[in-house]
Amino acid sequence: MAILADLRRPSHTPLGFWTLTIVFMGTTVVWLLLNRAPPEWDDSWYLTHSLVMFDALVEGGLSGYARGFLTALGTKPPLITLLPTPVYLLLGRNPQVAYAVNLVSMLTLFAAVYCIGSRYWNRRVGLVAVYITGTMPLLYGLARWYLVDFTLTALLCLTVSLLTAAQANNNHKKILLCGFICGLGLLTKITFLLYVSLPILWVSTRKRQRIRAQSHSPQKRLSSWFDWWLTLLVPALGLALPWYFVNFRAAFYRVVISGFSGEADVYGTGPVFSSHALKTYLTNVVNAGPSFYYVGLALLLLSLVFLTGRYQGLRACFPKEVLLILCLWSLPFLVFLFGRNKDLRFIAPILPVFSLTLAPLLDFTLGKLNRWKNPLLFLFLTFPMMSLCHTSFGLFGNWHSSLGPFLLAAPRLVYAEPYDPHPWPHLEILKIVCRSTQCLPWEKKWLMLGSDRARFNADNFGLAAVQARLPLLITTSAYDTDMNQLLSTVRSMSFFVYKEGGEPESGFFNRHVDALLREVQTGGYFVELPCNVILPDGGRVHVYKNRGL
Repeated sequence: MAILADLRRPSHTPLGFWTLTIVFMGTTVVWLLLNRAPPEWDDSWYLTHSLVMFDALVEGGLSGYARGFLTALGTKPPLITLLPTPVYLLLGRNPQVAYAVNLVSMLTLFAAVYCIGSRYWNRRVGLVAVYITGTMPLLYGLARWYLVDFTLTALLCLTVSLLTAAQANNNHKKILLCGFICGLGLLTKITFLLYVSLPILWVSTRKRQRIRAQSHSPQKRLSSWFDWWLTLLVPALGLALPWYFVNFRAAFYRVVISGFSGEADVYGTGPVFSSHALKTYLTNVVNAGPSFYYVGLALLLLSLVFLTGRYQGLRACFPKEVLLILCLWSLPFLVFLFGRNKDLRFIAPILPVFSLTLAPLLDFTLGKLNRWKNPLLFLFLTFPMMSLCHTSFGLFGNWHSSLGPFLLAAPRLVYAEPYDPHPWPHLEILKIVCRSTQCLPWEKKWLMLGSDRARFNADNFGLAAVQARLPLLITTSAYDTDMNQLLSTVRSMSFFVYKEGGEPESGFFNRHVDALLREVQTGGYFVELPCNVILPDGGRVHVYKNRGL
């Protein structure tokens, strides 16, 4: 915990910032090196397409890369698949090195949080805010997944930092840069617009007020107002419009389906307006978002402030302007609170608001304790780092501590989990498949996965196939709801693979798996290939080849 000692020397906060950044990056890198399990569904899918995009650049040049940019993910913005390209060029075509994108996002996130904290309060608060951000379970957990949400959080935080800086000193260069960052955000995820709209409107309103105060000419006011919006929108739309022009309808439909259809219920907590759903979701947010410890600490500090009669000073600590920008930043939380899809990673871009609230609250509450201030600050901030190490590396084995439904310390949280040292033999299974057939140079065979679990699904098999350049196309039985159509589809497959035993199938997907297995085993279309692969979860792999293909 020596890194916390620098908190006692506010003049050294730049050194403290780099120390904290290196520590959090270091723990992420160590976790990634120790973890041998394959990525799960969405992160495998993104990594697969990042390799496809890299191959498009190598084989088709910039024109092939541009075509891939417009069609890479179809329903989702493609930036996440483009970002690893420089890393692949430098370090080789290996999806493991793509996680360097998260390290860059981490540095960006910490820098933005530090700048906001230092601008509105002081450098000490900025440093504490970085520490809190780095020890919140949802954020350090997402840094180890290849998903869009961690990069989205960094881009949103950077946007808010640039907006507030430009608003403070009327800097058009920062607004121009902010426009480019907004373009990148829109190419990361369409919901970036949900997070960023209100802060932009607030800053634009303040800009309009300043223009009115500085000029009495209506024409000049309109011209300045137009220039401000033009500076922001031209780079944002210039980056994002080409992709949205081609894919907007499909992307919008994807948002509706993932947020408001039955597909969203896999993350649900029951009827969205019921007290049970709200209570369950808020409990999950507290446990796996900022952590129950940080939420409890914030409530404790607020209680101390009011009990000691210092609430008037608290108003000075959080000026109206600061409260407004933090509230507007966090307002999308209501969309997820009352929405149908309760996946916690959607709130990740809002979590820096919590760190930028708790850090100045800590500084204010401990401000008049003189010589006790630094020891207490050190004491308060020690536990979250210990919790990070315990959750990530099993520091205390399987020990956990809870207070009713709230977790004080746990060996596993949503997205934050211990590393898994056990590799899965996806490539070995695919090589067994490939040895049983011959393909023409331009030909690829279809393989259906009859299992759909986190470590054994079509997406991570697809990643293994693309990484090894195997002549296979991977699909899954998990999402077909029409049993007759599913049985017809499986008969057209060259291969069928599933695992017996181990982790059971989900109750949401793969509902016709029993009928599918009967068709494969007794329908006369398939013959089983010898495969003696035992999986880390105890399951056994079965591989079937279509007799007629």
